[in-house]
Amino acid sequence: MKDILKVFRKLNINLKSFFLTHITCLIPAIIAMASNILFPSTINLIIDQGIAKENKSNILICSIIMATLGIMIIIFSYLENVSYAKFQSTLFTKMKQELFTKLINGEHTYYQKNKGGDLYTNLLTDLNNLTVLATTLIPGILINVLTLVGVGGFIVYYFGILGIIILGIASLATLGNNYFGKKIGESSSSYRQGIGKETSFLQEVLGKLEILDMMGYSDFLISKYSHLNENTKKNEVNQKRVESFSETYRLSINTILLMLVIFIGAIQTLTGKLQVGVLFSLTVYVQRLNGPLNGLIQEYLEIKRVIPYVKEINKIIVSSVNPTIYFPVVNEQLYSIETIDLGYQYGRNKQIFKNLNFKIRQGEIVGIIGKNGIGKTTLLKLFMKQCGEYSGEIIVNENINLKEIDKKCLVRQIGYLDQDNILLNGTLREIVNPNACNVSDATIWKIIKSIGLKSSVLEKGLDFEIAENARNISGGEAQKIGLIHLVLENKNWFFLDEPTSAMDEESEKKVCEYLRKYTKGKTGIIITHRKHILDICTKVIDLGRIGGMI
Repeated sequence: MKDILKVFRKLNINLKSFFLTHITCLIPAIIAMASNILFPSTINLIIDQGIAKENKSNILICSIIMATLGIMIIIFSYLENVSYAKFQSTLFTKMKQELFTKLINGEHTYYQKNKGGDLYTNLLTDLNNLTVLATTLIPGILINVLTLVGVGGFIVYYFGILGIIILGIASLATLGNNYFGKKIGESSSSYRQGIGKETSFLQEVLGKLEILDMMGYSDFLISKYSHLNENTKKNEVNQKRVESFSETYRLSINTILLMLVIFIGAIQTLTGKLQVGVLFSLTVYVQRLNGPLNGLIQEYLEIKRVIPYVKEINKIIVSSVNPTIYFPVVNEQLYSIETIDLGYQYGRNKQIFKNLNFKIRQGEIVGIIGKNGIGKTTLLKLFMKQCGEYSGEIIVNENINLKEIDKKCLVRQIGYLDQDNILLNGTLREIVNPNACNVSDATIWKIIKSIGLKSSVLEKGLDFEIAENARNISGGEAQKIGLIHLVLENKNWFFLDEPTSAMDEESEKKVCEYLRKYTKGKTGIIITHRKHILDICTKVIDLGRIGGMI
C-alpha cells in the first residue's frame, strides 16, 4: 500500500478525492453484499416455515422477501460495477497523462538506459495493473472480509462449536498463500520483463521493415522474434501453472468443506437437531463462504503479482525527479556557457571526453568537429541536461551551475535540431509550428521558399501529412522541415547537430545561405564536417584536440 500511495503522490493524484470516490463506490457494494448474505436465509424460512407447515401466507411473504433481496442484489451490483468502472477509467486516464508528462519533461537518464518497449509497457500495462489494484482489489478485500464475517456468523449461529471447526478448516485454504504469493510474484516479474523485450523489438522493427528487408535482415528478425515470442509464452505458461495449482488447492479445500457440512448437517437433521431448510441454507452459506475466502486469497495473490509493476513505475517517477531552480532572474537571457574540466563516460569503462575546457560567448557561432564517437552529440545533450552525471562543471552566465537550472529554462532559450531528423506524424503545419505560435501561413511559406523545401512535399500545402517515421519524405527534406521549425521558434541560441548531412550540395548551399542571414546576432553550436556550413561559424573547435579520448 505504501508503494501505491508513493506513486499516487508523485503522479499528483488527490488522495482525499481518491478515498471519497472509494466511499461513494462502496455504498452500493455494501448494500449488494448485505443482500447477498441475507438471501440464503430466506430459503430455510420458505422450506421450514412455509412448506413444512403448509402455510401459504408464509411462503408468499418469504418469497416476496427473497425476490426483493434478489432485485437489490442485481440493481446494486450493477451500480457497483458501473461506479467502479468509471472510477477506474478516470484514474487510469489521469495517471497515464501524468506519467507521460514526466516522460516528456523529466530527467531522461533512466529512459536512455531502458528500451522503448519497457516505457511503453510502463505507460499502459503497468499503470493499468496498478489502477485495477487501487480501484477494485483493495475495496474487494474489504467487501470479502465483511462477507466472510457475515456468512461465518450464520454458520457459527447454527452449528455452534462445529461451525467454528468448519471455519477453521476453511482457513486452511489460506496456508498456501505465502508460497503461492511468492511464486506468482516471481513469475509475474519474469513475464513482465519478457513482454517489455518483445514490445521493444516490435517497436524498433515495424517502422523500418522495408529497409531491414532490403538489408537482408528478414531471416534474422524472424528467428529473433521467434525466440522472444517463445520466451514470453514460457513465462506466461509458468505463471498460469502456478495460478492453476493455487486454484486447485483452494478447490480441494472447498470440496472437502462442503462434504463435511452436508455429512454433519444430515446427521443432525436425522436426530432432529437441525431442520431440513436450515441444512439447505447452510450448504448455500458454505458455498457463499468459499466466495469471499477465495476472493481474499485471489486478491492477495493478485497484489503479489502487481507489486513488480508498481516498482517499475516508481523507477520512472524517481528518475524524473531532480530538484532544480530557475535563473535567479526569470527574464535573464542566456549569454554564455563554459565548461571547466568537463568529463563524461558511458558506464564504467567508456570515457568519452575528459578535462574539456572552452567557453561560448554571446554572438559566437561555434563549429564542433571530431571523429565519430568522440562525444560531439553527447556534449550538446549535456548542455541541454539530457545526460546523467558528469565530472567537472558547466557554468552558465559566468556564475550559475548548470545542475541548478531547470532544463525548461534551457529549452525556452535554445533551439535544437537533432542529427536523427526526428519528425512526428502530423500535418506540415503542426510539425513546423507544434506550439501554435502566432505565426501566419505567409511567414511559414516565406521560410519554406528560402530554405528550398521541394514541391513534392508541398502537394497539399501546409496540410501535407507527414507519415509515421517520416516514410514519405527524404532525409534531406526532413532536415529542412526541422530547420523551418527551429527558425519559426526564433530563439536566441541554437544547437544544430549535422543539420545538412542528408542534403545534396545544391540544397546545402541554399540552406547555408539562409542560415548565414538567420544566425546574425544569435549564438549557437553547429556539429558538422561540411565546409559550407563551417563557413558560417565564427570559430571551430576540434573536440579531439581539447579533451576527446578517442
